[in-house]
Amino acid sequence: MSKCPGVERDHYVALELFVDYLRSHRAGQNPLDWPSAGDDDAAPTSTDDPASLTSTWRSQRRRYPGWVTLPADRRLTLWLNTQRWTRDLPTVESLPGTLDLEFAYELAWRMEKCLCPILDNQAKFIRSVTDRHWRSATFPASAEPSPPARVDGSAVGLATEDVQHMCHYLLLTLMRYYREEGLSDEWQETHGRLREVTATLSSENLARLRYERALFALFSMNLQELNTRLAEWPCNDALPFWAARKAGLLAEIGRIDEAQRVLEQSLEAIRTKLNLTPTKTNYALVSQESFVM
Repeated sequence: MSKCPGVERDHYVALELFVDYLRSHRAGQNPLDWPSAGDDDAAPTSTDDPASLTSTWRSQRRRYPGWVTLPADRRLTLWLNTQRWTRDLPTVESLPGTLDLEFAYELAWRMEKCLCPILDNQAKFIRSVTDRHWRSATFPASAEPSPPARVDGSAVGLATEDVQHMCHYLLLTLMRYYREEGLSDEWQETHGRLREVTATLSSENLARLRYERALFALFSMNLQELNTRLAEWPCNDALPFWAARKAGLLAEIGRIDEAQRVLEQSLEAIRTKLNLTPTKTNYALVSQESFVM
């Protein structure tokens, strides 16, 4: 305890710091228990109430501790409470307002955390949803506003930025599906949509787009294009783990020294962020640190 900042040789301060640490970890829900056992108990068991289901899923996602990869036992729990929705999907027309967009977004997020590829029927559903909302997401001023969905009896409308973010995320999900299925024409068409709105992408989605472009070149065995994609992908200290993904691709094509430099910079940036929150366990950053190491 004497090594802690501010303690030095003061036993009272050391014990006070220790007790405060224990007290701070006693209160609230244990984040390592995500998703907690009771989360899905209240979730509907069929698509008869997609609004309540979407609300439950949204609440779970917002409490996600931030692991890069969900631990195996937690992943199994999530999958057991998601797999029934891989078959029995509602129709897009039955979901009013933006509920179809929110449902598709939450489902795609859960599938990704389960390490499960998007299935054919889900890709078709997501495509229908993005086609339905793409114009309002891209040209919000000229589009007719969608009526808000109803969740738990209350009208809930999505801000334009939220509609854009969800559409962008879902299109990136489709790009991954098309790449893995070898559907090059569909990949190029979806890429063209996102290329038109690059300026409105969040930093996370922009990094994901750059990663997807590089992976498409790699899957196509086009090393010249892959090198071009890597060259136009700047490393961002605000998103060090995405830089680490770039390093993985650099190593894949033999640029080992460059990959090592990028990884060292990423690790330094992650640890700098960790040092700014010494009193809390940041599972996202700790998880990223372990992967980069």
